[in-house]
Amino acid sequence: MLFKKLGPLSFLFIILKCLNTASAQSPQICDKAPDDAIKNACKNMANVMVNVSNFIAENPLTKGMTQDSASDRPELKCLNQSCVCPYYGGETDGSVNGCTLPNGQKVQKALRKEIRMISDEERNELFKAIRDMKDTSDYDYIAAIHKLAYEQGGAHMGAAFFSWHNEYCKRYEILIRKRNPSLALHYLDSTLDSPLPTPADSVLFTDEFFGTTNEQNYVTTGPFAPWETLEGNPYITRQVGQDGRFLKDDDIQWTLSQTKIENVMAYSEPSAKCSYEIDFKWIEYPHGAFHDCIGGDMQTVFPNKAANDIIFFFFHCHINKIFVDWRLTRQTRSQRENVYPADLADCENPAHFRNATMSQFAPFKNIDGHKSEYTDNMYEYAPKPTCTATTDCGSRFLFCDRSNDAPRCVSKVRPGGNCNGFPNADICYNSTCVNDVCVVLSTKAATTITATSTVKMTEKASTTTPKITEVPTTKAASLTEKPTTKIPKVTDKPSSTVKPTEKQTTVTSRVTEKPTSTVRVTEVPTTQPTRLTEKPTTKTPKVTENPTTTTPKNDGRNHNAQKTNSNHSNFNNKDSRETNHNYKNTRN
Repeated sequence: MLFKKLGPLSFLFIILKCLNTASAQSPQICDKAPDDAIKNACKNMANVMVNVSNFIAENPLTKGMTQDSASDRPELKCLNQSCVCPYYGGETDGSVNGCTLPNGQKVQKALRKEIRMISDEERNELFKAIRDMKDTSDYDYIAAIHKLAYEQGGAHMGAAFFSWHNEYCKRYEILIRKRNPSLALHYLDSTLDSPLPTPADSVLFTDEFFGTTNEQNYVTTGPFAPWETLEGNPYITRQVGQDGRFLKDDDIQWTLSQTKIENVMAYSEPSAKCSYEIDFKWIEYPHGAFHDCIGGDMQTVFPNKAANDIIFFFFHCHINKIFVDWRLTRQTRSQRENVYPADLADCENPAHFRNATMSQFAPFKNIDGHKSEYTDNMYEYAPKPTCTATTDCGSRFLFCDRSNDAPRCVSKVRPGGNCNGFPNADICYNSTCVNDVCVVLSTKAATTITATSTVKMTEKASTTTPKITEVPTTKAASLTEKPTTKIPKVTDKPSSTVKPTEKQTTVTSRVTEKPTSTVRVTEVPTTQPTRLTEKPTTKTPKVTENPTTTTPKNDGRNHNAQKTNSNHSNFNNKDSRETNHNYKNTRN
């Protein structure tokens, strides 16, 4: 059964690869890596092919996918808009990129932006299209291709890493644009998240983007939950921040500065006989560290499940941007299409050789992934978000960090996340930084904390009392979770100021203004604070938020973060809503 599914050549390749394990790179060389994240990624990569035969035996291909599954989708091979036009339901005028849709819209090449820079409408449409891909099995089809290519060794740990993923992302984008030709596969630039004290607290891990996880590490909220994986799990799994790290600016700048192609299209997994010594700055190593940082299905430990997680495609779209940027700045047009690292059997799997057939993409050869048609006709990249001393990043999901000499855009932190280290910056998304935690303030009462020592909103105030302003009259503002006495009903026309019935020691509260609009509570710092009750007590009240917006505790990690309370994505999925009630969202 296994032999029939994989085919004789593929099966023989796996056997030979396992026999060659002894001459492959030793995991011990990974101990020379500059940090634990790169070291672990290196070791995982080195151990991948050791485990491949066992995995294939225990996990036959799912959902009827076969070795040649990609060959029956000719529209995905297109390298211009005229070729793909009928697939979009349009008509071509015969020119290379001439394509007109039934509504009269001219199809343009995709403009790939950082995911946080697109409009809410486009993000919702994009996620809706991907959800439809899942519902119609197109997503499983494309995810299985990556699974197969990984197992056969032609897409990772060698010179074809960039060219294979370039073609792969293009095919994924065509599947998206079949649903809406105005969309694009946008990129996730994790260098925007790496400056955060806890990158796992990024706004990316909210319901507006990629969802949050529960105690079982299942992604149970957001537009991609539930999401059955190729292995049959009901949800994507993630363990963000428990291992690895996000990409850093230095990782990318080093790659862009290289003049030798072997340092870009690198021999990432050479044998001991290879004449090239490993450089841990080769992009495939920090790329692996990001996979490990997302964890779960994305982790680099074999078996490969990375494409199960929707984040995979947005991340690899950014990896492809690095390759494109390097080519456009360091190579001529002729060099882009013809220059390729030498075919060295001691340095890489022969599946990475220049004229080897791209795994799963016959008749494409590895060198074909360098054609200029990709950027001429199919897509282009928008620059990374930037800001200056006077201009912001242009996205409500980013803030401008001006604490250094060079201002930079950084991802905002989700409610409940760690906001330490960025004083006076608008770091918190839909929340406010209080005691290094992003706190969601009430939408019914704007709370101003004025204190000689900071008062936590969930703790009893002992030395200072927060000033409450603008309390709506439609509901009496509750100053405690469960008041000991009833709050008197405010009448339409009070004849006099409401006075407390007992002597105060710190603050006397009085009601001013007509309650037909707003009741304003002001401070008179001469007596002790009291509730506006018929029989106020002399005890200093707790100040809490509405239970739906209680300040989350920060445990220093990515666990038990609260779900964003406002401005949620307009995208909804019936199955997601029904299933999410069965799981408690406590993490990520």
